[in-house]
Amino acid sequence: GFDDVVAAGDDKTPAVPRKASNLLPRVGTGIALVAAFLLSLLWQSAITVLAIAAFVVAAGEFYSALMHRRFKPMSIFGFVGIIAAGLGSVVWGVVAIPITFGLMATVLLLYGAVSQRRTGAVSGFALTLLVAGWIGGFGSFAFPIIAAEEYQVLVLTVVAIVALVDIAAYFVGSSIGRRPFAPTISPKKTIEGFVGGTFMAFLGGATASFFVESIDLPTGLVLGAAVAVFAPLGDLAVSVEKRSLDIKDMGSILPGHGGLLDRIDAISAAEPAAWAVFVWAGLL
Repeated sequence: GFDDVVAAGDDKTPAVPRKASNLLPRVGTGIALVAAFLLSLLWQSAITVLAIAAFVVAAGEFYSALMHRRFKPMSIFGFVGIIAAGLGSVVWGVVAIPITFGLMATVLLLYGAVSQRRTGAVSGFALTLLVAGWIGGFGSFAFPIIAAEEYQVLVLTVVAIVALVDIAAYFVGSSIGRRPFAPTISPKKTIEGFVGGTFMAFLGGATASFFVESIDLPTGLVLGAAVAVFAPLGDLAVSVEKRSLDIKDMGSILPGHGGLLDRIDAISAAEPAAWAVFVWAGLL
């Protein structure tokens, strides 16, 4: 959940230190999130429920932000679609994801045909599918990993590499970052931060191959490369939406961190890539 900081532009501009009043709740919330995640790893059903709940809450934040900008998504259909995609992928695998959202699109069209709603019907239909497919569709690739026999080490490996990418990007970007990575989308992200995050992703993948028996070195390196690419893309995608909606955070449910979607954007985007790597390696 870190954002790397760029010093591009006027090098004489003094850095503004983070206020202690914001740092304490930020650290406390971070510890609580890590503790909840680690405890949920003890039971497959617990982490499954936690993941589905997180996707529903994150989608709710996105739908709420859209409604505050006078869009009219049909959020109830989105929530049902996310839950159905998650549970379906637990039982039948990832094939359930496109089937679920295909059925969801059909139901939305039927609803539009019989409903009296006319204003904003097209945008509401599109945004409902966008949010549900983005958060629930990408996120549901996590459930076949959770269903694996070695789910604890596989899930922990993916989350740890994503965290390493974020942390390295933050510290490298804040210390030597000069060139913006995506200046019109997120000016505080730097090329140097991205390179630092990529290096740590490879290092994290290689390290996992020494501690996790089922992950060999090629698999660890390919997993690191996949996370290094897709995790930042997930972060940037949410940044694009926040800029278009003119908001700083998607929500405020997490003290010091903003919304839940702001915390799981990178992990959600990395899940399909991680699933593909594990399937390629014969681990799923």
